Amino acid sequence: MGFWAFGGGILLVFTLLLAVFTELKSWFYGLAMGLMALFLATLGLDYLGLWPAMPKGVLTVGLVGYLALSFLFQSFWTQVAFGLRWLAFVFLTFVFGLVIAYRSGLGAPVAFLSNFGMLVPMGITLLFIFMTAHEVIRGIWYGLVRYNPEGGRSNLTHFSILSLIYLGNLGLILAERRQFWISGFYTIDLIWWLALAAVVGIGGFRQRNRSTYLRLAFPFAPVGAFVYLGLGTVAFLTMSFHFANANDAFVEMLSDVVLYSYLGFGFAFMAYLLSNFCPGDGRAFSTGRNGV
Repeated sequence: MGFWAFGGGILLVFTLLLAVFTELKSWFYGLAMGLMALFLATLGLDYLGLWPAMPKGVLTVGLVGYLALSFLFQSFWTQVAFGLRWLAFVFLTFVFGLVIAYRSGLGAPVAFLSNFGMLVPMGITLLFIFMTAHEVIRGIWYGLVRYNPEGGRSNLTHFSILSLIYLGNLGLILAERRQFWISGFYTIDLIWWLALAAVVGIGGFRQRNRSTYLRLAFPFAPVGAFVYLGLGTVAFLTMSFHFANANDAFVEMLSDVVLYSYLGFGFAFMAYLLSNFCPGDGRAFSTGRNGV
């Protein structure tokens, strides 16, 4: 059941991103579809045994089908609603899945594809962790300057206290895990910090999308929002799959990545804010115009 839930979720995100990428232009579209082709190539479709005489044919058919439908939507059927595009890719994936289920020589093709194709979901999980590593600190800053615009030095004080509480919590987790010091203090588990950063990161991704070159590739609404949603969904699906299957090695590795990246990026981003947006009177902490 776990393989079906994980594989089905990944495929839904895959079809969603395919529909999103039809909104891209120029080389951004080519790059995105190249990444999709790479994902298909890592699934191990050649080993399913559908056509023993032509093992590469499965991957070829899949690439031709997805690329052809995507190109039609991107270049010719541009007026088709986004929802219908997504449904078209879902239907194509469903047909492809039926062929695999009934013609594969493997006893459990879903489990095989879920395990063999784990490289890309794991890479996306790590990418999403790094993308959101500074978001709790950024969220504290943004919340203060947005909802207390005249706070001045009080915003600076509150920012410093709240940031140090957050980073101190991570520091205590690190000390206890490495047995530097057993404090006995209550600490919030890393998964909750990751979930909070993912939610707060929606606003951060929207800001970066509007103020950087990312807006040239895709606007936040709706393309950028779906890209962020897709990355986050893949990350949490991958983590949930390994947690449910008691993959201790992956869980330990993932915990270390979250802990060290959130500590490192958190301290660095706090120092960046304090050094760049904090003159002597704390005036920069009284306005939200300094977007980060």
